[in-house]
This record gives sequence, C-alpha cells and structure tokens, in this order.
Amino acid sequence: MRGKQRIGKEREPYDEASNAGQILSSVMNAPGTSGLASWSTLWPFASENGQPDTNSSLTDPALEIEVSKEDFHSYLSRMSGKYEHFVNIHEALGTMIMPTMHYDQQNARSPYNMGSVGQGLVQAMKEVPSEYFDPDFSLTNPEEFEKVCPAGSEASRMETLEKLTLYLDVVELNLTQEISSRSTSFFEAVNKIQDLSTMIQLLCGGMEKLRTSVGSVERDLVMKQKQAVMLFQKKRNLTKALDLLEGVRSVVRSKDTLDLLLSSSDYAGALDVLEDTRRQLHSQEGAKLRCLQGLGKELEQKESAINNMISEDFFLLIHDYLLNASGTKNAEELEAQQGEDMLKESLVPLIIGMLRTGRLSGILTKYADMVVAEIRSTVEVKLDEILNSVTALTNRNVEEQLNLQEVEDSEVASKPQARSLLILLDDLLLLLLQRLGRVAEVASAIRTALDHPEVVDMSHSPQSKNRQSTKKNKLKSYREEALQGCTRIVQSVAENIQIIWAGVFEVAGEIMCGFDLSEFVATLDRTYRLWEAVQTQGGKQSSVLKSCMYELCRSYLHMAHTRSVEKVQMVLDQDQWEVVQVPSQFQHSADTIFGKTVDGSNGAIEGSFVGGASKTINLGGKDCLVTGSFLMLLQTLVSYIGMANQFRSHVPETMRHVLELCKLYNSRTCQLVLGAKAMQTADLKSITAKHLGSSCASITALAIVFPHVRQKLEYLLPDARQGHMAKEMDRLAIELQVHKKEIMTKLITIMQYQLESQLERLDAIPEPSGAHPLTEESKVKPSSLARKVRKQLQTLQNVLTPLLQDEDLDTVFGQVGAMYAERLAHSFATHAQRGPRRSEQLACDAQDLLPALQELLEPRVEGRNVQGDLLAPLRALAQPS
Repeated sequence: MRGKQRIGKEREPYDEASNAGQILSSVMNAPGTSGLASWSTLWPFASENGQPDTNSSLTDPALEIEVSKEDFHSYLSRMSGKYEHFVNIHEALGTMIMPTMHYDQQNARSPYNMGSVGQGLVQAMKEVPSEYFDPDFSLTNPEEFEKVCPAGSEASRMETLEKLTLYLDVVELNLTQEISSRSTSFFEAVNKIQDLSTMIQLLCGGMEKLRTSVGSVERDLVMKQKQAVMLFQKKRNLTKALDLLEGVRSVVRSKDTLDLLLSSSDYAGALDVLEDTRRQLHSQEGAKLRCLQGLGKELEQKESAINNMISEDFFLLIHDYLLNASGTKNAEELEAQQGEDMLKESLVPLIIGMLRTGRLSGILTKYADMVVAEIRSTVEVKLDEILNSVTALTNRNVEEQLNLQEVEDSEVASKPQARSLLILLDDLLLLLLQRLGRVAEVASAIRTALDHPEVVDMSHSPQSKNRQSTKKNKLKSYREEALQGCTRIVQSVAENIQIIWAGVFEVAGEIMCGFDLSEFVATLDRTYRLWEAVQTQGGKQSSVLKSCMYELCRSYLHMAHTRSVEKVQMVLDQDQWEVVQVPSQFQHSADTIFGKTVDGSNGAIEGSFVGGASKTINLGGKDCLVTGSFLMLLQTLVSYIGMANQFRSHVPETMRHVLELCKLYNSRTCQLVLGAKAMQTADLKSITAKHLGSSCASITALAIVFPHVRQKLEYLLPDARQGHMAKEMDRLAIELQVHKKEIMTKLITIMQYQLESQLERLDAIPEPSGAHPLTEESKVKPSSLARKVRKQLQTLQNVLTPLLQDEDLDTVFGQVGAMYAERLAHSFATHAQRGPRRSEQLACDAQDLLPALQELLEPRVEGRNVQGDLLAPLRALAQPS
C-alpha cells in the first residue's frame, strides 16, 4: 500500500498535466453553449456548472484525506481581513479585464452553435444499435455477419448495406462536425489562456505590491510596538538592578553606621539599622544575591555584640548607681538630685534597647544570679570567719574550762562564742539587708524607666500596618514581662537570702543551740529582722525563714532538754540529800514562776543578783528547805517557761519536756532514796530519816511549783491540745503525791522498826529493888527503853519539823504517835501483870514518854481534829496504883 502511495506521488505531476490536457481538449472540442460565464470554467478542477468540483481529485481515491472547514478555522480567522481586501481589488480589476475574456453573447447563440455537436453525435449514436459498439463486434465473424446480414434476397441484403452505410455516414458526419467544433474551441482556448496568463501576471504584481505594503505596515506598527515593550522591560530590569545595587550599597553603609552608633552608645538606632538590614537581607530580592548570603551570620554576630554591650553598660550603670548610693550619706538626697537625670540619660536608652531585643527579663535574671552568687561567696567567707573564731575561742578557753565545774563548763565556754558569733551574724545580717535593699532599688529604678514616656509611647502607640502593629504588641508584652521580672528578681534574691541564712544556721546551728536562752533569742531577733525585710522588699510570703526558725527552735529545745536531763540526772546522782543554802537568783526564779516579778520577755535569769543566800526558798508564800537537785530543776523549769514564751509554736513540745523532766526527777528520787541507790551513786552509808525528809521536802516543793508551771504553759498552749496535756499533767501531780506518801510511809516504817526493836528489850529491863525503904534516891526512874524511845521521837521531830510542811508533819507525826501510843500501851499493859515492881517501872516509863508523845500528836494545822484520845491507854498506865 505504501509502494502504491509512493508511485502515485511520483506520477502526480504527469497525471495533472494529462488531466489538464484532456479537459482543455474537451473545451476546445465542445465549447460551452453558455459561453464563458466565468473564468473559473477554465480552472482544471471546475465542474460542469462552472463551480469548483469538490468531488474531483487529482490523486488516487485511496489517498484522499477527510478534512472539514473547522480544520481551517485558525487560518480563515487570520486571513479574513486580507481576503476581503483581495476581493475588493479583484472587483476593481474585473471591470477592465473581464470584457476581453468573454465572447459575444450573440455569436454564442448563433444557429451554428445552438446545437451542441457532441449532443448530435450522441443522438446519432443512439440511432445506431448498441451491439455495433461492442468491442468484440467484427463482420469477419461469420456469426456476427449472419446476425447483421441475414441470408435472404438481394434486395434485403442491399437494404441492410444501405442501412449500415447510413449508420456510417451519420457517424462520420457527426464526427466531422465534432472535429470542426473542437478545432474552433481549441483556438478559443488558446486565446483564453493568453488572457488568463495576462490576468495572472497582473494578479501576481498586485500581490507583490500588497505583500510589500503589508511588510511595511508590519514594520511600522508591530515592530515599533514590540520595541516599545522591549524598552519597557529593559527599563524595568534596569530599575530592579538599580534597586538591588542601592540595597547592597545601603547594606554596606549600614556596617559603618552600626559602628558609629555603637561608638556613641545609641543602641536603639543600632537596632533600627540592624533590623532594616535584616529585612533587606530577607527580602525576595536580597535572598537571591549571592554577595549577601554570608551577611546573615555577620548580622547575628553584630546583634550578639550589641546585646553584650547593652548588658555590660547596664551592669556597669547599676554598679555605679549602687556604689554612689552606698557611698552617699544621704541616699534620699542623691536620689532626688541625680536619680531622675541618670534614668533619663542612661537607663532609659538601655531599657529601650533591651526591650527591642526582648532580653530585659533575661538580663534581670542574670543580675539576680550575680547578686546571689556574690552574696554566697561573701557568706562563705563570713562563715569561715565564724567557725574559725569559735574554734579559736574554744581552744583558748580549754585550760579555763578544765578548772571549772562540769555544770558551768558549757556556760562559761559559750559566753565568748556567743558574743563572737552574734557580732559576725550582725555583720552578715547587715550585708544581706544591704544587698536586698540594693536589688530593690535597682528594681524600682527599672520600673521607673519602664514607666518613662518614651518607653510607654514606644509600646502603646497605634499603628496601621500589620507588621508594625505586631511589633508594638511584642514590645508591649516585653514591657509587661520586664515589669514582672523586676518583681521576680527581688523575690528571687529574697528567697536566696533566706536560703543562705538558713544554710548559715545549719552550719552554726550546733553552736547556737549551746547558747543561753537570751543569746539564742538574740539570734532569733536577727532572723526576724531579716524576715521582715524579706516580706517588705519581696512582697511575697515565704516559709523558708519560718521553717528555719521553727527547725532551729526545735533543735535548740531538743538540745536544751537533753542537757537539762543530763544535768538533773547528774546532780541527782551526786546529791547528798542535804538541805542547801538558796542563792538569791533561785528565789528570783521562784518568784518568776509564781508571778511576783517581771523579768522582760524571756523569763530567764539575767544579770547578777544582790544579796546573800537564805536557808529557805519561798514558794508561793511557803518557806521550804530544799536540796541542790531541786534548785537545778527549778532553774530548768524557769528556762522552759522562757522558751515557751519565745517559741510559741513549740509550747506542746515544751510541756512534754517539762513532764518528762519532772517525771525523771520524781522517779529518780524514788530510786535513789527509797531504793537506796544513793548509797552507790553518792557513797552514802545509809538512808536516814533526814535523807527521806530532804527528798520528801524536794518532792513537796515540786508539787507546789508544778501547778504554777502548768498554768503558765497552758496559757500559751492552743485550746485543741489542752485536753490531752491536762491528763498528763494530772497524772504527774498524782504521781508526786503518791511518791510523797511513799516517803512518809517509809519514815513511819522506820520508826515502827525502831520501836519494835526497843520493845523486844522490854523483858531485859531490871525490876526496881524493894529491900530499902523508898527515898528520893531510891525512887523509880525511867528505864533505858523509855529514854531511847523518847530520844527517837525527839530526833524525828527535830529532823522532820524544818523539812516538811505542817500538813505533812501532822500526817507523819500523827501516824507515828498513834502507833507508838498503841504499841507502848499494849506492851506495858502486858508486862505490868508480872508484878507490882514491874508495873511501877512501866508506869514511870509511861509518864516519861507521855510529854514527847503529847508534843508529837499536837496539831500544827489549824482546824485539824485528832480522832479520840490516843494517849488514854498509856496515860492510864502512867497513873500510880
């Protein structure tokens, strides 16, 4: 198929020429009857009606391509204007050319041309039978000849020959006419071709002129417009290039501008230049410039350098401000004269710069950290001084302490330590308060700078553009954050100061716990001063110092109680249970408990007391003889009352310590005296009535003092804890009374034992002799038994009367007297039956014992009734028979 197409393409020029020749010969041989109605009839592809034959094709039908008018739509739309112009020219030229191309219409309608020769030939051929036109027709063929000239007469045969001759003549005649007509048409076609050639030449000339005019128009209109567009684009590109170069030049100049602004400390202007440069660098045009690609890191370095310079100037300004403030005697005068000018000229630009970079809060935090670090380093030095001073004082007083009693050892040694530590604490407190005050002044100065009109206007001025509005909102948030940061730095420094102070107490707490109460209260006063300053400057409740004071008070109370227990136990173990002289300071302590004196706020024994010692101590109006261990206990109880007054949050714990100490004293006294362990601890040979009386006097004094101590502590105790502590207090009071009764029972038991031992010797008493008359010399005298019993009663009375209270004496003496009266009356009555002489001796002994027993049983407390006459049986035996 492809070979046929290639052959057809190669023969296409020849086929066109052959077809044109055939058509031209047909025009020559058979000119149209209608004449040359249109020159298009001469077009090789014209149809019979003079219009182009759309169905004619010069190529093989197999190679035809289906096309439609829509395929030439773009061409027609582009050439429509030119085609109309061409038609106008064609119409203008047609009036001159077309008359020469047409024949005379009359000649066309001549009789010769009225009938078409071709049509006549066709009619003539129609008269000839069709079989004569068969390609296989031949008269030489016998069959064909028989068919045409059938056998017959000569006449029919001649008729047939004439008919055939007629057919030949008709055809020849019509052929001759046709040839003649074709020759005439040929010459006419030659003339038409000549006319057509002339017309084509004219048309080609017109087309050349038209093409020339169209080219000139295209050059005049299209090229100039295109040139204008190109020039506009070139101008725009040059403008962009100029803007880029201007941007590069401004970026290059910004470096020098930055250096100049930084040298003059104009950080706000430097930040503006830096921001503009960064904006140019991050713009769409600047991002494409390779020469500016490395400028981003350089701008970051510049920004970091600006931030560092602002920070350094800020810290230097603050340092100078605080240095001048601390070096001026009148800080208020300095603030009034120089504060405002300094803030306006120096601090405000720095604040604006730090707000622009958003680093003000971070710088304030850094400043707080620097202050805290400085305070810590200073405190470490001070703390080393404290420890070194205490160590030196301790080593220096070692020899002195060795010569003192162990009880006084810690007190004497703690005096110089306390004074030295308090001096160093005063220095440290002054340092901390000064640092806190300076930080508060800095925060106040920064707040004043933040309230400056320039700063406020910078963060609150209205803006129309979104980017500037966003920037202002950011600055406003930075300002608010900075205001909060001013408060935070003061609070941070205040909290760290509290932590540092608490750390100092942790290190020196053990030393402080060895101070006297007054010295320890002095340290608490310094802590309270610091706490008040922190509350005032920091403006925030903090529990660091509270917890520090709470823990320190608890530790002091615990260590004081531990020392008190050790001292009381040591004194009890070494006590000889003898009555001692009472110094005046212990009477002052007793008066403090009973509310007769006011010694300030702590209730401790302070200063020296004028006056000597007394034999007794007045406890609530009762004079008592006491031992040394009780005086130690009394002083300890007074110190506990002072600690309760100072440590209000530790009152329950203080009451527990008081209960524990009183229980220890009570139980240990019982063990040492009633249990006779004092013979081991104090090297006593025996436990006598005097020892029992002394211990009973001490327990009685404690029973007198304890309710008043309880009253003072319960006054400080919260209501919620009073119920539980009241039960413990009541139990202790009961234990004291039980212990006192046990001691008195022990005394009675001892007297009973001594009486029984004497009564066992009653049988050994000799009877009076009856050989001589009764004379003065021979009268019956008291026996040795009576004398010994009387001496025992007098000794008991002499020992216990100054030691015990009257009610206790009535109890002990009443029981002893009743016991002696009953036992003596029973024994004497039994032995009196042995004879008159024995009865007489016993009556004499009874008379001798009656006064001692009478004195013993006499009531010492008014209103005390003696049940019956206990001496009646003995008195009956004493009367002579």
